Amino acid sequence: MNGKLRTACNLPLPYPEVCVTEPNINYARLLSSAYAGDGGELSAVLQYTYGHLVTEGAEPSQLSVVLSCVSVTEMRHLEILGELITKLGGDPKFCDMQRRGCFDAGKVNYQTSPDRILRAAISGEKAAIAMYRDLIRRIDDSCIREILRRIILDEEIFGILVFSYCYRNSFR
Repeated sequence: MNGKLRTACNLPLPYPEVCVTEPNINYARLLSSAYAGDGGELSAVLQYTYGHLVTEGAEPSQLSVVLSCVSVTEMRHLEILGELITKLGGDPKFCDMQRRGCFDAGKVNYQTSPDRILRAAISGEKAAIAMYRDLIRRIDDSCIREILRRIILDEEIFGILVFSYCYRNSFR
């Protein structure tokens, strides 16, 4: 993997301490959508893992490696959100407390074409950024906002830099 992509997969900025000002079940409910709702972090982990597996050996040749790398970062986001939900007094089940539904792997995007996988990844990361910005507006807790801003940086790097670069250059 070239140096630019390797750096982007491991953004050299630490995550803030996972903290909350006080328990707040309403904030836990809001975060549950980003945690395990449609298009949340659990979906991203599974989608990128699936994409990694089905693109091994396909062109562009490094797509599988990039998808695996991004999946690991999305797992970190999932863990952080689960910790926040717990500290807020919620239960980190793989459910969207807003919609009262549990995670459904049938909603993962099962594209196998590298072109479609990249387009879906770019679209998914842009949607994640919008979702996190909305959460920042709705949650009045400076600790949580700081964490969400740091997660947005990863989503911007993947959605805008890495996947767009891959799509435009096909790793050539």
